[in-house]
Amino acid sequence: MKKSGVTQLLANKLVRFALVGITNTLIDILLFVSLRYAGLPITAANILSTSAALIVSLLLNYRYTFQGKRMTRWDVALYIAVTLVGIWILQPIIISAITAYGPLSRLILATAKPFGLEKLFIILIPKLAATAVTLVWNYLWYNKVVFRQRPYSVRN
Repeated sequence: MKKSGVTQLLANKLVRFALVGITNTLIDILLFVSLRYAGLPITAANILSTSAALIVSLLLNYRYTFQGKRMTRWDVALYIAVTLVGIWILQPIIISAITAYGPLSRLILATAKPFGLEKLFIILIPKLAATAVTLVWNYLWYNKVVFRQRPYSVRN
């Protein structure tokens, strides 16, 4: 029996990763923007929003994207380590660098001004750029290290 186009598309690991990533990104960004509007500093808002997304990401990537059968403590520790480097080190550096870089900040503000969205754009654009870098980082590590198939005895 021939599989439908949607079924074939969802069989692709990269497509499943993208769908999970969209879900995690929405959780992360909505929470991050809300916390920034509430007055939290960049780093605190990012740690809280990315931590919530990390938990959702772990569960969805393990079960849906990489379709793991069993997850050991080592797998969880490795997943958390890789993810934390991306969200707690790479993201704050990228967000802070974009926000602090005068010409880029002025461009973001000039783009947002006609719509009255300056505050939203100056929060959202750096976060989206940081998220894009982190998605590439995560996929490479998850696919090649964290969720790669290993002999059972090595995973214990």
